[in-house]
Amino acid sequence: MTHWARWCATVAVASLVAAPLCGQGSAGVGDPAAAPPHAVVTNDMLLQAAGSANWLMYGHNYWNNRFSPLKLINTTNVRRLVARAVYTHGSTTLGSFETTPIVVNGTMYITSPATPNNIVRAFDLRTQKMLWQYEHKNASVSTACCGPNNRGVAVAGGSVFLGTLDDELVALDAATGKEKWAVKVGDGPEAGYTETMAPLVIGDNVIIGTSGVGAT
Repeated sequence: MTHWARWCATVAVASLVAAPLCGQGSAGVGDPAAAPPHAVVTNDMLLQAAGSANWLMYGHNYWNNRFSPLKLINTTNVRRLVARAVYTHGSTTLGSFETTPIVVNGTMYITSPATPNNIVRAFDLRTQKMLWQYEHKNASVSTACCGPNNRGVAVAGGSVFLGTLDDELVALDAATGKEKWAVKVGDGPEAGYTETMAPLVIGDNVIIGTSGVGAT
């Protein structure tokens, strides 16, 4: 149980280099001057995601097949993978950690379970430091379909898009984590509507559904 609880709260980054384990991700916002050059995800990048070395959306590409074309890790060397860094999602309350990390030009975005708030963290994978953290303080949610989970973010046009457990879609500045805007998606948690899915960007639109009080 101890090991299960630990890994439900962390994302591990592995490497084929047999080097000593690196420290855990920083608990504080990193030095902005140390941040990597920030890549703005364009519509063309999303359309060509199937051939990308980045992981730009929940299912890697619009086919949603979660297949990466990278070939460095294969069946002959996978056994030599060792942990190089461990990153935490920021929530101090144990929950089901279901995020898909989004990786853009060496920056990784992860989300926490909504226990009780939705947290987004951005990490520089080169320096292994946290770049920023955003926390959305959820309104009271009495019932959440399949639990207070979150599957991740969408990234496009310099923004990071997050669905929150209290039925909002939030846009953040990808470089700073500052909130740009927030809109209500459904009729709110008082009517049984929540958001646990990762949004999807298609062109100029951000697509997101709703989760009801029963599994569908």
